[in-house]
Amino acid sequence: MPVSLGWTAERALAALLDALDEGALVFDERQTCKAAGRRVAELIGADARSLIGLHRSELVERIATLSTAADAVRALHDEGLGGGSTVADPIEIIIGDHPRTVVWTSVPIEDRAGSVGRIDILRDVTRERRAEQDSAEMARRLSLASIVDELTGLMNRRRFEEECQREHRRSQRGWAPYALARIDVDGMSRINAAHGREKGDELLSRVAEELKATRREYDLVARFDDDELVILLPGCDARTAKKVLRRAVAAAAAKGSAILGAAMTMSTGVAVWTPPSGELPTDLVERAGVALAAARAKAPGSLKLDAEAAEWKDDPTSDA
Repeated sequence: MPVSLGWTAERALAALLDALDEGALVFDERQTCKAAGRRVAELIGADARSLIGLHRSELVERIATLSTAADAVRALHDEGLGGGSTVADPIEIIIGDHPRTVVWTSVPIEDRAGSVGRIDILRDVTRERRAEQDSAEMARRLSLASIVDELTGLMNRRRFEEECQREHRRSQRGWAPYALARIDVDGMSRINAAHGREKGDELLSRVAEELKATRREYDLVARFDDDELVILLPGCDARTAKKVLRRAVAAAAAKGSAILGAAMTMSTGVAVWTPPSGELPTDLVERAGVALAAARAKAPGSLKLDAEAAEWKDDPTSDA
C-alpha cells in the first residue's frame, strides 16, 4: 500500500481502526506496521503507537510470547503465508490473569501490480467460546440428569427401562433367558423417622453402591422408585439369579446395617423371562413387583420369585 496516505486519509484510517470492535493491524509492502487499532493494543497489552514501525515478524513474535499456542502464532509469519490468506483459530493470549481467546485472520492487500501490504484482524471471541463451553456443559449435565439418579448415582428408571428393552431384544435374538429383580429396603419410613431423612438418604446411597459393586460386570443396577432398587441380570435363569441376588443383597444389607448400627434387611422380588415367550419387559417388571409384594408379606429379608416360575425354591440354604 502507498506509504503516504495523506493527512485526511491517515486520520480517517486511524479513526476507523479505533472504532472497530476487532483488533486491526495494517502493514505496507515491506511488512512494516503502518497502523494499529485500539482493540489490538488492548489484546496484547501494548500502546498502539508502540506497534507502529515494527516489522510484521517482530509483532508476530511479540504476540507468540503471550500465547499458549505460540507455534500457531509463529506460523503467521509472512514467510509462512505464501502471500495468501489464513485464519488461526483459536489462539489464547494471556495478559496478566486474563486469558483471551482470539481468532486471527490475515489477508493480503492487492492491486494490479500484486501484493502491496497486509491486514491482520484479531477478533476476541472469549465470551462466545465461554458461552459455547457453558452451553455444552449444560447440555452434558441435562443429558446426564436424564439418565442418572442424583442421590445414588445409579441409572434412573427411564434409562433402566430403555436398557430393559435393549436386553429383551438381544435375548429374543439369542434365545436366552434374563432376570429382573426389584429390591426394597424394609421399613425405610421407620428408618427415616428414627434416624432422620439425611441418614436414610445416605443409607440408600451406600446400599446402592454395594449392589453395584457386588453385581456381575454386565448386570445393570438402577434406582426404580423411592427406596426401591432394581437389577437387570442378562443371561440368568432362576437358579443363577438366586445365587447372584443372595450374594449381592446380603452384602448390601450388611453395609446398611453397619451404617445404621442396627440390623437392616431388604426384600427381593424376581421375575425371569424364558423363551419362547410373548412377554414384554413391562410384564417382567410387573411380575417382579408382584413377587416383591409377596416377599414383603412373608417376612423382612425374604426373596421371592414370581408365580410363573414354580421351580424356584425359597429356602435360603438351597441352591437348587
